[in-house]
Amino acid sequence: MNTKGEVVGINTAIASRSGSFSGIGFAIPSNRAKFVYGELKNKGKVTRGWLGVGIADVARDLDMARSFGFNGDKGVLVYETQPQTPAYNKLQRGDIITELNGKAVESVQALRNQIAETAPGTELSFKVFRDGKQDSVKVTLGEQPDNPQLAFGRGRPGQRGAAESAGNAAVEALGMKFATPSDELAEKYGLGESARNGAIVTEVSPSGPAAKQGLRPGDLITEVNGKSVKDAKGVADAIAKTDKGKGVRFYVESPDGKRFVFVKPAAGK
Repeated sequence: MNTKGEVVGINTAIASRSGSFSGIGFAIPSNRAKFVYGELKNKGKVTRGWLGVGIADVARDLDMARSFGFNGDKGVLVYETQPQTPAYNKLQRGDIITELNGKAVESVQALRNQIAETAPGTELSFKVFRDGKQDSVKVTLGEQPDNPQLAFGRGRPGQRGAAESAGNAAVEALGMKFATPSDELAEKYGLGESARNGAIVTEVSPSGPAAKQGLRPGDLITEVNGKSVKDAKGVADAIAKTDKGKGVRFYVESPDGKRFVFVKPAAGK
């Protein structure tokens, strides 16, 4: 409760070293608890709105945002939309969501909460930064599935391709090695049918720029700076043509999902 005796949250857990009722408490905000109560009372279950996108905070990686030509410091980057979801063919990979129904979108958490608490079937108006300019997109929400991760089809095994090592000074400056997909590599890293084109990351220097940005062995690079690549040589060539001072934007896939990764070489490389 606050100083006025109003309920502002409902306790859910406490982190305590001694086991007593002292320590760090965790609570659900009262407005969210009220939403859940109303759903359970009226419908017998909690029904949440759903877009079907993978998103990340712009503020966490401004260099990434700049690579799309976006100069703001707040918003939400769309890095994945899946077929047969409300966002498919509406929102696009690389969109930066800046407004929802006329209100600024500042973070992933705020956007997720607003979507979840909006009834399925509701049409929402998004303002997005796309291809260097602002655009308006309308999306009708669906109902969030019981397991959104399964709905996104994570982790399906597959095999494809012939191994081919690739590397040059530009690649080495990023601190990683990769190869064209092969049956052995696809099986080793549990990659799905998408492992047909691109390059599979096989080694990442622990202290290198790629590792610091979250690239890891088993990631499949399918795009470099917005352009599709077919094999390891294509990735290496695309990196070599890039102005390293500005960094390189990769689009990668793994059994955990898809995402953008923006990497700059270490100073002096």
